[in-house]
Amino acid sequence: MVKCHPEKGPVMTFDHLGLATDNKALKALTSNSAGNDTVVFSAKMLKINRHGKAQNRVLLITNRHIFNIMPDNYSKCNRCIDIRQLHHITTSSNDQEFAIHLAEEYDYRFKSALFQQAVSAIRAQYMACTDVQLEVVDVSSADELAAKVITKADLKEKGRSWGTNPIGKEEQERSTALAASSAVARDPISAASIVGGLPLLQEDEDEDSEADDEVAEIASDSDSELEEAAEATEMAGAPAPAPMTAGGAFAKFKHSVDDFVIIRVLGKGAFGKVMLVRFKVDQKVYAMKALSKATLLERNEVAHTRTERMALESTHHPYLVHLKFAFQSPQKLFLVMDYCNGGELFYHLKQSGCFEEPRAQLYAAQICSALHHLHGAGIIYRDLKPENVLLDHEGHVRITDFGLAKDAMDLNAKTHTFCGTPDYLAPEVIKGSGHGRGVDWWSLGTMIYEMLGGLPPFYAENFNVMYDRILHAPLEFRPLERFQAPATALIAAMLQKDPALRLGSSERDGEDIKAHEWFANIDWAKLDRREILPSFKPSVQSETDTSNFDEEFTSSAIESVRADSERVNETLGKGNEFEGFSYRHDPGE
Repeated sequence: MVKCHPEKGPVMTFDHLGLATDNKALKALTSNSAGNDTVVFSAKMLKINRHGKAQNRVLLITNRHIFNIMPDNYSKCNRCIDIRQLHHITTSSNDQEFAIHLAEEYDYRFKSALFQQAVSAIRAQYMACTDVQLEVVDVSSADELAAKVITKADLKEKGRSWGTNPIGKEEQERSTALAASSAVARDPISAASIVGGLPLLQEDEDEDSEADDEVAEIASDSDSELEEAAEATEMAGAPAPAPMTAGGAFAKFKHSVDDFVIIRVLGKGAFGKVMLVRFKVDQKVYAMKALSKATLLERNEVAHTRTERMALESTHHPYLVHLKFAFQSPQKLFLVMDYCNGGELFYHLKQSGCFEEPRAQLYAAQICSALHHLHGAGIIYRDLKPENVLLDHEGHVRITDFGLAKDAMDLNAKTHTFCGTPDYLAPEVIKGSGHGRGVDWWSLGTMIYEMLGGLPPFYAENFNVMYDRILHAPLEFRPLERFQAPATALIAAMLQKDPALRLGSSERDGEDIKAHEWFANIDWAKLDRREILPSFKPSVQSETDTSNFDEEFTSSAIESVRADSERVNETLGKGNEFEGFSYRHDPGE
C-alpha cells in the first residue's frame, strides 16, 4: 500500500492491521490526539518493560504520532508520542529489537520481526515533519540496547543527557521547538475551561513515584501483571500516593450527585464535563465538574487531579475560584465550585477586541494579587490565559482551572514538564531548561499585552513560528498607540526571555510587580477587600444565567451523570489513588 504525504511525496505504508481503512477504529484508538493523522504502520509486537518482561502491544505509527495501544480490541491507548519529540533510535538487528529515544521523556523498547519496517516508517515521518534525518544506531545485542534505554526511574533520578548532538545545536533547538507543538492550542470556542478543562500535557515525570507510573501504564493488563507491579512497588519501598486531605471535621458529611439538581451543561473536556447545578440543601448554585476515573487512570493524570483538588481546597483568595464540595462515585470524581456567571474573560475580550487601559489594569492587578497568593503557598499556576479567568456578577476576576498547577515549588525550585497553552508559554518551558514561578509572570505580561493590543505579543497561526518568536524575536508593541509608556515598561520587564532578569523573579515575587509605576494608582489593600469597583459589569439576569458562556454547550441536552454506566478501569477499587478525595467547605470561611 502506498499513501502520499501531503508535502513530502509517497511514503510506504505497512498497515498490517487494516487500521488505515477503519477511521472509526482509528478515532477510538487515538482519542483526541490524532486529528487528521494518516496511518503509515500498524502491527502487533512485544513491548519490553523496565523489568525486561515482554508485553503484547500494538504499535501504531501515523504521519504525526506514535501510539502504544492495548491489543484487546484496540480498547486503550497507553501513550501518544509526537513524532517530533524523538531524539534517535537504537536497534539490535541480531535480536530484532529497537528503542525509541525521546529528547525529554522516557524511552520505549520493542521487539518484532517487523522492526526494520517500523524504524523505516518512523524515520520517514520524522524527516517529513522536521526536515532533519533521524539518527539510527545499531548495537550488537539486546543487553547493550537495554543499557541505553532511559526508564522513568532513570529520568527522575538523573535526568537525561545526550552529550554531543549528532544533528547539531541549531537543528536540536529547532527540534525542541517543534516538539513543543504537541501542546493543544487555545480554543476560542471551547467552554471546557470554565472550571477546569485540561489542555494536553506531557507526563509530569517529577510528580509521581515510578511505581505509581508503572501501575498506571499497565492498568488494563492481566491480574498477574497488576500483582507483579504491586510487588515491584513493595520491593522498591515506594510510598503510596499521599491521600488527599479530607477537609477537617466537615469531611464527615457525605455527599453525592443526588444532592444536586443539574440545570445545564456549561462545558466539556477530555476528562469529563462541567455542569451548572443547584444544591438541594440550601438552594445555592454551583459549577460541578465531573471527571472519569477510568480516563484519569488511563492517561496517567491522577497526580495532576490530586494537585488540583489540594490547590482548590488550600487556597483562599478573593480572585480565585474556591472548592465547596468534593466527592466520588465508583466511576467518577466530582468537584463542586463557585459558579461565576459573568463568563470567561476571553469571551469579553473577543467581544471588545481590546480593553481600555483602566479596565486592563484592574484585571491585571487582581490576577497579580491572586498569583502572588498562590506562589506564597508554594503553588505555580502554569496555565494563565483569558479562557481560565472568569468574571463574577460584579465584574471581578476569578482564576479557575488548576489542572496544570504544580505544588511544593519554593522560590528557586524548578520543574521540567512541558505544559501550558502555546500563546502564553515562557521561553524556558519551550526550551525545557526548567521553570519556576517566573512562568506565571511571563503569562501575565502576555495577557496584559493582549488586553491592551488585542493579540498576544508573539502570536502566529503556525506554532513553530510562534515558538521561534517567543525564543528569539524582540518585543514590539503593536499597535503602538494602544500602549502608554508605563505599560510598555511593565510588559517589557515581565517578558524578559531570561527568567532570572524577569520582573517578579526576586524573593519579593509579586510585590515587585505591584510596586511598578503602572500600578501606582492601585490601593492594594482596598483591592484585596474587593472595594475597587470594576468599570465593566457583565450583563447577568439571574444567578443561573448562562448567556455569557458558549451556546454550543449551554444549549445541549443534559446527560445523566448518575447512571455511572461508562466502562470501569480494572484498577478501580483495587488501589488508593482517590483515597481522601471527599471534602466539604467550612461554611464559616
